[in-house]
Amino acid sequence: MRTIPAIAMIAALLAAAAVPASADDPAPSAAAVRKGHPRIFVTPDTLAALREKVRTVGAADFATMRKADWIMKGKAAQGWSDIHNLPYPAFCWLVTGEKKYLDRVRDFLDAWSDRPDQDQYKTPEMLRAAAMAYDWTFNDLTPEQRKRYAAGLVKMADYCSKLWRHSDFNNHFVNESLSVLWAGVALSGDGIDDASAARFLKMGRAYIASAAAAANESAGEDGGQFEGFSYNDWGFARPLALTFEMWRTATGEDLFATSTFFKTQAAWHAYCLRPDTGTFVRAEDCPSGFGPGEDMRNFMLLCAARYHDPLAEWVAELAERKYVQHYWMDLLWRDYGLKARSPAELKLPTARLFARLGWVAMRSAWDDPRATFALFQCQDFFAGHQHADANSFVIHKSGSLAIDSGTYDESPHRGNYFCRSIAHNTVLVYDPAEKFNGATWGSGAGKGDGANDGGQLRPPAVDRAGQFKVGGPSDVGNIVAYRTGEHYVYVAGDATRAYSRDKLNEFTRQFVYLPPNVFICYDRVTTAKADFDTRWVVHCLQQPRLRGGTAFIREGRTTLFVAPVLPVGAKLSAVGGPGKEAWFDGRNYPPTQKKPDPQAGAWRVEVAQPRPERQQQFLVVMAAIPADSLDLPQPNGGGDIGRVEIAFIAQQKHYTIRLPRVGPLGGTLIVRDKDATGPILETADLATGIQAKH
Repeated sequence: MRTIPAIAMIAALLAAAAVPASADDPAPSAAAVRKGHPRIFVTPDTLAALREKVRTVGAADFATMRKADWIMKGKAAQGWSDIHNLPYPAFCWLVTGEKKYLDRVRDFLDAWSDRPDQDQYKTPEMLRAAAMAYDWTFNDLTPEQRKRYAAGLVKMADYCSKLWRHSDFNNHFVNESLSVLWAGVALSGDGIDDASAARFLKMGRAYIASAAAAANESAGEDGGQFEGFSYNDWGFARPLALTFEMWRTATGEDLFATSTFFKTQAAWHAYCLRPDTGTFVRAEDCPSGFGPGEDMRNFMLLCAARYHDPLAEWVAELAERKYVQHYWMDLLWRDYGLKARSPAELKLPTARLFARLGWVAMRSAWDDPRATFALFQCQDFFAGHQHADANSFVIHKSGSLAIDSGTYDESPHRGNYFCRSIAHNTVLVYDPAEKFNGATWGSGAGKGDGANDGGQLRPPAVDRAGQFKVGGPSDVGNIVAYRTGEHYVYVAGDATRAYSRDKLNEFTRQFVYLPPNVFICYDRVTTAKADFDTRWVVHCLQQPRLRGGTAFIREGRTTLFVAPVLPVGAKLSAVGGPGKEAWFDGRNYPPTQKKPDPQAGAWRVEVAQPRPERQQQFLVVMAAIPADSLDLPQPNGGGDIGRVEIAFIAQQKHYTIRLPRVGPLGGTLIVRDKDATGPILETADLATGIQAKH
């Protein structure tokens, strides 16, 4: 998107005299860490209220949590289970004062402190858990224990401080580099290792300023994260929210208050839930079947509490506790008096634009597992787990119809197919001379060894908050129009800059959803040369059936009817099947996994122009209908040289759509009752510009 949210407010909040970790970082915070312990999540002023909460409104959750007393047995080690288990005795000691829990915390910290594991995923988690446990038990540790455990925190933080600093917009930066702030906060002012505490505070303050600014810059006022739900929920939003809360209790500085990113995380999650599966829409590196889980619950409880948001509470409650020992987070953050309210109860619109993210989610209804759902994407490129998928869409209805294909596989499949445009429902333009870098997506290795899929380029990630430039290499996709009415949702994207300028001069897509089941996709494509082969692509799970210039994609009891109106005389083909699951340019790029993603797909429908032309239009009508339905749109195309016009009857309504062939985007939609002579139900101006927020 062209509009960049200002980060001046964040910079002002975080202004300080301390020197940033690099010249590109926003100014770090000057907020002072409070004296005394505890200070992480709990303070002496809030401890009494927490104990009362555990005794009253949270008593049932605490009783459930206490079923994890098996953690008190066995040898403490440094495995993943130990990392997850340490907060249990630390919390129980904090609220009960039973010495057995203090002794168990010491067991864990003894096992971790002398030689903590060095692993880019495990060590940051250990550091956060150990800092919290150290803080919660500090007042009851001996001087020797304090010194030993502080040394362990320093070792963990030193390791994390030397990890390669990823882009501020990437989950690795938030999950790994930002963890050093926890050591700085835990050790601050205790006189044990003040030099290390000051070093980690200085670095961590700069990092939290960068992370807060990056989250807001990439999400704007719309929530979301460019790498998809799995990376957001585990590696970005979760550790960032925990760090915000740790910082709030330790310093009194509330970064949630200015975080547009967290204010709308609940809406992003709610709107992108598939009606049929209850899982999140597959986009970017997020696998299919990824649904609400504990990581999401943990930071969503914080969102609900900090913003008193009933939708965030509803989203949090979608995920049940998998491990009872984690109920300490409910007891800390859950507002037991806040009633969860679903999107239907809140009467939220059934479509929403996430403008900075470049996503539009739309559905036919809330609270109906048979509802139709679609996602349209046209976004800038910020982070490493994004795909070359500007101006793409997916459609689901009681199953997966138009899909994101491929599987996350560390092999040539990922670099040549899964992350590339060929795996998405967009437009491909084949320039035989074009070279793509890196057979492994994001490796930067093997210049020119990537396969030629005819798709979009991989731009560089934005390294630091505030470095995104309008017109720069990462400014590749822009939603230029979004409007809704009683009978339609309209979005337009411009992905021209996503492709090589040597082959493409224009690619705009106008996408109209006519609830409950009909979609219109209109693309204007201008290539640099007339003989570049241009194709409109839609992917599916099963072999499509082609008949009379129309494709039928069936999944379960639903069929996606795909009818190209333009170009006239379009050539339809079905590509895929065994040995050709990821086939293009005369070669297959299959995944190497024994069990690929079940939604990886194996087929696609291609629509090709019948003759070479530089200026082309693809106009495709799609309908998600019961498999045996006869209610198929039969569009009649026409119009003069400057305009496309189609009319058809579907869903007991008559639709007329007029769209320009050249010039500014726009058009008109007329919806009539029953047939062409019926009363007009709605007339929509499909102009550019973003409709006022709902």
